[in-house]
Amino acid sequence: MKSFTQNLQKKGKKGKVIIGALMRKLLRIIFGVLKKQTAFRAV
Repeated sequence: MKSFTQNLQKKGKKGKVIIGALMRKLLRIIFGVLKKQTAFRAV
């Protein structure tokens, strides 16, 4: 998540936009884990 945040900062995104993007990313990960019923594997 840190590298994702840094990439958004380099693109000139502000704090609340970055937080919103992180929330969306986490929700997509959670939904994928629940849908596939598998353990989360960080790559």
